[in-house]
Amino acid sequence: MVAGAMAVRGRLDDRKVEQGQVYRLVCSVDLGQVCNDLRDAYPGRVDVTVETAGSTADRLATLDGDPEVDGWLVADPWPAIVDGARQARSLPPVFAAGGAPLARSPLVIVAWKDRAAALTPTCPDGRLGWKCLGEASDRPWTERNGQASWGAVKPGHADATDDGIGLLVLGQATVEWFGRTDLSTFDLDDEGFQRWFQGLERPMRPSAGSPLEEMLTRGRAAYDAVGTTEAESGLADRSASREAVTKIYPDPMASADVVLAVTPGERGDRLRDIVAGRAGDELRESGWKAPGAVAAGNGLPSPGLLDALRARAREARR
Repeated sequence: MVAGAMAVRGRLDDRKVEQGQVYRLVCSVDLGQVCNDLRDAYPGRVDVTVETAGSTADRLATLDGDPEVDGWLVADPWPAIVDGARQARSLPPVFAAGGAPLARSPLVIVAWKDRAAALTPTCPDGRLGWKCLGEASDRPWTERNGQASWGAVKPGHADATDDGIGLLVLGQATVEWFGRTDLSTFDLDDEGFQRWFQGLERPMRPSAGSPLEEMLTRGRAAYDAVGTTEAESGLADRSASREAVTKIYPDPMASADVVLAVTPGERGDRLRDIVAGRAGDELRESGWKAPGAVAAGNGLPSPGLLDALRARAREARR
């Protein structure tokens, strides 16, 4: 009886300790309202910090000691980018291996229909995509076949150096330019690629919202086409400009996968138990899809190559 009483008391003590635990979740700002909903759902139990993926990555890549985080809700493969950078510095990984995606969304291009109609016939394969947009971005569009002229073609995407989705869009664009995913950093030295890259990654114009929001608000003066997720492209479907825009799925297809990367051990496991299910539900309510609803394989280059593209984008946008 004494042993049984001690066991019950031990379980009650463990429960009290568990109830007093506050788990630390970092949530990538490009996931929008999902982060705010998670913060509201677990007051006093999960401490949610919302910041850009680039800010989190830069901090964790060099931190020696307690990472001060139990989990990171972000687009894959940002956690692998962090641990790859740490490995290069002989630091231990922050995140446990594995973790299935919670939600998935194809990457798309939202373009003004008249711009797309004018540009598409000039593309080598008759299909408007990133390769064609990048090559057209360094010269003004002049009148052809009755189409009105306008200034330099303006493709855009979120800042690849800081935004969780922006880097994936740049990765998809790079894969399209080369026509393959098995890229190395040596490929990025190709002179033709560098010219195209400079056109695509011109210095950013400051904006209070995402490039898609700016495009829909300011019109053609802001962007001719913007790369984003299918989930965010729902903004265009609900906007006053919905009849004036078109949605393009670049070839090859690529997707953004949201993961909850957790630290090894009990705290990370417990955070996953608490948050993962609700995060997946919130993402699907925001227009993301269940992982099984989109073809597996995100169609992007390796984490190391994405990290190299991020560095090149930083140089190009200075």
